[in-house]
Amino acid sequence: MKMDLVANSGNDEFYTPEYAIEPIMKHIPVGSKIWCPFDTRDSLFVRKFSGGV
Repeated sequence: MKMDLVANSGNDEFYTPEYAIEPIMKHIPVGSKIWCPFDTRDSLFVRKFSGGV
Protein backbone atom coordinates (compact mmCIF):
# COMPACT_ATOMS: atom_id res chain seq x y z
CA MET A 1 0.00 0.00 0.00
CA LYS A 2 1.34 3.41 -0.90
CA MET A 3 1.88 5.63 2.14
CA ASP A 4 0.51 8.71 0.39
CA LEU A 5 -2.81 6.90 0.14
CA VAL A 6 -2.71 6.01 3.83
CA ALA A 7 -1.91 9.59 4.88
CA ASN A 8 -4.11 11.09 2.17
CA SER A 9 -1.27 13.49 1.37
CA GLY A 10 -1.10 13.00 -2.38
CA ASN A 11 2.71 12.82 -2.22
CA ASP A 12 5.45 11.15 -0.21
CA GLU A 13 6.11 14.07 2.13
CA PHE A 14 5.47 13.34 5.79
CA TYR A 15 6.18 15.48 8.84
CA THR A 16 7.24 14.30 12.28
CA PRO A 17 4.45 15.03 14.77
CA GLU A 18 5.14 16.95 17.98
CA TYR A 19 4.40 13.91 20.15
CA ALA A 20 7.38 12.16 18.52
CA ILE A 21 9.76 15.07 19.15
CA GLU A 22 8.92 15.70 22.82
CA PRO A 23 10.54 12.48 24.19
CA ILE A 24 13.79 13.26 22.34
CA MET A 25 14.11 16.72 23.85
CA LYS A 26 14.71 15.48 27.41
CA HIS A 27 17.89 13.75 26.24
CA ILE A 28 19.47 16.85 24.65
CA PRO A 29 21.46 19.03 27.06
CA VAL A 30 20.47 22.69 27.26
CA GLY A 31 22.71 24.82 25.05
CA SER A 32 23.51 21.99 22.63
CA LYS A 33 23.99 22.80 18.98
CA ILE A 34 21.58 20.78 16.85
CA TRP A 35 21.93 20.58 13.11
CA CYS A 36 18.84 19.99 10.99
CA PRO A 37 20.43 20.07 7.51
CA PHE A 38 17.33 18.93 5.63
CA ASP A 39 14.78 21.04 7.48
CA THR A 40 13.58 24.59 6.90
CA ARG A 41 12.86 27.22 9.55
CA ASP A 42 9.23 26.10 9.45
CA SER A 43 10.15 22.54 10.45
CA LEU A 44 8.66 21.47 13.76
CA PHE A 45 12.06 20.05 14.72
CA VAL A 46 13.75 23.41 14.15
CA ARG A 47 10.99 25.33 15.92
CA LYS A 48 10.93 23.01 18.95
CA PHE A 49 14.73 22.88 19.35
CA SER A 50 15.12 26.63 18.99
CA GLY A 51 12.36 27.35 21.51
CA GLY A 52 10.01 28.77 18.89
CA VAL A 53 7.05 26.51 19.74
